[in-house]
This record gives sequence, structure tokens and C-alpha cells, in this order.
Amino acid sequence: MHHLFFFDTIPTSLVPEYTTLTNITQDIYPGVLANTNKGNNMSPKYDDTLFVTIDDHISTLYETLNTTIAHLLAVTQHSPHAMLPIYLSTLVQPYGFVLHPSTMASCVVYTRATRNATRTLLLFSNCPPQVNPFARWSTFVARLLTFALYQEFLGDIPLDLIWFIQTTSATTYTQEVFSFLESRSISIQEGGCLYDLPCNSSFPTPFLALGTKGLLRTMLTVRTATREHASEYGSILPNAVWRLLWALNSIKNAHEEVLIAGFYDAVIPMEDEEIALLRALPDAEKTLKQQLRVKNLLLELHGFQLHYAQQLLPSCTITTFQSGEYAQERIIEASIARYTIPAFAQATLELQLVPQQTAIEVATQILQHLATQGFEDVQAEMQEYIDPQFTPSHTTFVRLIANATHVVFAERAPLLPFALYGNMPYPLLPRLNIPVVFFSAGDPHMLHDEQDSTIKRDEAARLLLTQVMKQLVAIIGDMAEQS
Repeated sequence: MHHLFFFDTIPTSLVPEYTTLTNITQDIYPGVLANTNKGNNMSPKYDDTLFVTIDDHISTLYETLNTTIAHLLAVTQHSPHAMLPIYLSTLVQPYGFVLHPSTMASCVVYTRATRNATRTLLLFSNCPPQVNPFARWSTFVARLLTFALYQEFLGDIPLDLIWFIQTTSATTYTQEVFSFLESRSISIQEGGCLYDLPCNSSFPTPFLALGTKGLLRTMLTVRTATREHASEYGSILPNAVWRLLWALNSIKNAHEEVLIAGFYDAVIPMEDEEIALLRALPDAEKTLKQQLRVKNLLLELHGFQLHYAQQLLPSCTITTFQSGEYAQERIIEASIARYTIPAFAQATLELQLVPQQTAIEVATQILQHLATQGFEDVQAEMQEYIDPQFTPSHTTFVRLIANATHVVFAERAPLLPFALYGNMPYPLLPRLNIPVVFFSAGDPHMLHDEQDSTIKRDEAARLLLTQVMKQLVAIIGDMAEQS
């Protein structure tokens, strides 16, 4: 079962060992949160008072963050499918979030309506399982703390809010999510989606991104005989491995150019603003080599060319290659298979796609390419696909999120064309026709080696919590002012 969580009522007897965030915040700083002179709306774009409150109580807020993450970790270790939805509900409901009336177990959403609000913020917290619980939960809890502090100190949030919380890494529920949103007619008023990604080891620092590349994973298979034969027949019998290698060799050349007819036809040049984003980035060649533990990058890429290739170009990669009956049926010992002519071979081809390319169209192009190149016997079957999504940088919502983030993070959270993320987020933009901006807060624990002290890591984590909370305050203020 996959969960994006929400419940109408919470049987608190099921979670007696966990303290709710409401109780934690009330106990820790009642002097601040007991302020009865609450405003109904944020007047200035960025409420300095709330910024100061965050700074003044960051130690307590950080303690609350760690306590809540510890509780979430305990719940997931105990019974992730049964207890986690219940505990998450105890966290979000005290701040006005309610279960959307018509929902289903595998696709649920919280909504929070505000009287006379003209703008809606769709907040998507992507919290899939991973080894580091801080990287998984810190941004979600920071968002929760911001709502708690805002509500207690300033009053009602002047926006309509929709909040998804995804806690699985699977993408099989994609269609259910879209069907739910479309059939229930959840209204996204003037606004957009802020999509929080978990920390990624390949990019552990904070960043914003305008979209995600698409994915097409295709299995190529070929069979040249009904059974394996001894290698001495190699001069007269076809070899499945050679056959598949020749087919693969026709798809991409040594200069990393994909040779499939029409593959690049749909790719359109990025606007000058997106190109400028890449030119502003520092050269990542040395850092990438260290992180990925490789001596050289393809084509000796560096500087702007490296960023351009990684961010804006589609790619075609062989990720698996197997041959022989041992690979297909697992019935022959590998040592035996080595001395036979393979009758069967298969390879996984993974293509990263950029805007205007669609997975279905590219899959069709692959089939046509194999046929025209004389490889009709090579079968191509789509295993998984997700189309790319992209919101232009000049979009009002993008500028709002970028400006609010810049106020808090300055140059420490660059705006990238694409979030290069292993588990592709499903494309909300093309299906819901709303602007989507991706955000990763990074993980200070990944930016220090084991020789660095815990104190330094905690200081970095406190700073990060401060920044993430202020970012959401600034976003709310900007959206409210535009209402």
C-alpha cells in the first residue's frame, strides 16, 4: 500500500507513546505562542517579527525538529503502514488541515481553506524511505513548525493550502493521484505547487529547480536460437550477444550522440534566462569527480559545458546487459554458459528526456529505428516511463518562489533548470496545468566528513531549519500580497 496521508479522526489511543507537535510547541515556548494579539493576515511581504521569533527560538525549534523526527523514525520502525498515517495526522490536524472528503487509501490529501483567500499553495512533501531520517523528514517537519508558529503568533494563514505527504518511493500510484485530483475537482486557485524533494547525495546543498527530466526505461531482447550451442559452432551460428551489441551500437555513437531518427526534433533551445542560470553556476567538475569517485567525465566536460550537458541534454544509457539461458531462466550455471553461444540476450536502455520529448513518442522512434536498421528481430518493451515537466523561469509563481528563497538563502540555493533526481517525481504540471517549483533543502549531515564535530553539524542544521522556515514565511507573505 502506498500512502499520501490523511484521516478525518485520530484514534489517539493508538499512539499514546508519541507526543503531538501541538503539545511540544505549547510546552516549549508558551510566552511566544500564547500571544493573543494575533493578526488575521500578514501585512508586510516578509514579517520581520516572525523572522526575529524564529531566530530567537531556533534552539527550541531545533530540539522540536529532532524530537519529532525521532518519533517519526520510531513509528516507521514499529509499523510504517499502520501507524505512520495516524501519527502524521496527529501532526497536521491541529493546524487546520483536514482530510479531503472523498479520498482513497492510496491517494489522500489534506486541505486547509481560508475565508476570502484568492490564492492556493499546493505543498508536496516527498518523504520516501531512506537511510538518513533527517534527510527524509527535516523539510516536512520544518514546514509543520512554520505553520504552527505562524498560526500561534500571527493568526490565520491568508492562503488556501493543499498538502500532499508522500512516504513511498514507488511511482505505481501515479495514475491514482491524477484521477483523484481530477475527479474530485480540487481547485488550485491562483498559485502553484512547491514540491519538496528529499536530500540527494549527488546534490546535498539547497537548490530550486524548474522541472524534472522525463524517463523512458526500455528492455531490448533478442533470441537467435531455441537453445544454447557449443562455441565451436561460432562460425556458422548466430550469436544473440553480438546481435544485440550491433543493435545497441546503432543507437548511439562514441561522441554521445543518439542516432535515432527524430530523437532531437522535439528538443527546443532553452530561453536565455535558463541558460544564464547555468552560466552563473561554479565549475562542478572537481566536485563531481570526488563525489562520484571517477577519474574522468565524458568528453572531458567542465564548466558551463558540463552544466549544459547534465541539465539540458537528453541522454541514452545502457544500465543492464545479460545473455544466455542463465540470464533468462536462471537454470544453467554461469561457468557452463561461458562456453556456449548465447541464444538469448537482453539489455535495459534508459533514456532521460527533456521538455517537448514524450516517452511514448521516443519509444515509437526506437522501434522504427530498429526496423529501419535491419534489427526487426530485436524486441523493445517499455518498462517504465514518466514525461518531463518544466515551468519557465519567467512564470509569476517561479519568480515569487525564487525571490522569497533568495531573501533567505541568498546565493546558497541556486535555481536550476532541472532537479536531477533518481526517483522521478510524477509530472503534476502537464496533468494539472499548474506551475511547479522543486526545492531541496539539502542535508548538513552530508556536507561534513566524519572528522567534523557534531557541534558543527548541529550549527549547520540549525541554520538550515531557520532558512527553510523563513522561506515559507516569505512565500506566504508574497502570495498574500499578490491576492
